Amino acid sequence: MNLRLDMLQAARSAPDLLRDAGDGVVEFLRGQFNHDGGAKNRSGKSDLYYTVFALDGLAAMGVEVPVEAGERTECRIVLRLGFDLSGVLLDHERTPEPERPLLLEGPGNLQKMVRSGPDGAWGFTGLKEGTYRVWCPTPDLASEHPPVDIEVKDDVSGVEIVLPPPPDLVEPGEEAPPPIDPTRLPEGLRNRGDSPVQP
Repeated sequence: MNLRLDMLQAARSAPDLLRDAGDGVVEFLRGQFNHDGGAKNRSGKSDLYYTVFALDGLAAMGVEVPVEAGERTECRIVLRLGFDLSGVLLDHERTPEPERPLLLEGPGNLQKMVRSGPDGAWGFTGLKEGTYRVWCPTPDLASEHPPVDIEVKDDVSGVEIVLPPPPDLVEPGEEAPPPIDPTRLPEGLRNRGDSPVQP
C-alpha cells in the first residue's frame, strides 16, 4: 500500500512535466471508460486491472472523477489454484469399485494418490496444464492395470476407468496385468504388500 501511495505522489508531478500535453492525456484517459464505468482492456471490454490504472492516471492529473449511484450488483471473484480431474472407477461389469487406490503421475515428476469413494468416484485437484497418467494397482499392490493418459487444459470430469476382469476370470491366452514397478509407487505405498491402503 505504501508503494502505491509513493507512486501516486510521484505521478502528481505529471501535470507540470506534461504542460500543454496534459489536456490530451486527460482526454485519452477519459476516453478509455465504457458506459458501465470500467476502463477498456485491449479488446475493448471493461477490465478491473485497466480501470485501476485509468483512475489512478486521472487522479495523478488532478482530475475529479464523478461517481453516480447506479444499480447494485454482485461481483464474484474466484481464485483458482489449479484444474480438477475427476471420474469414476468401475469393475469389468461396470459396477463401481470403492476403496481402491488411484495413482496420478504428471509434469515435474508429480505423484498423487487418492482412494475411490463408496460410489467409485475419485478426483484430483490443484493440477496445472499438462498430460497426466492415472493408473490403478491391484488390491495387493502386486501389479497394475493399464494406465489412462489424460490431457488437462481445464477442469476434466466424467473420466471412466474400467478395470479388466480378475485373473481367475481371464480367458486362456489373455494377458494378466503386468507386475508393478515399486519405484513408481509413492513412498507411502512402497513395501506395503497387501496392507490396507491409507488415503
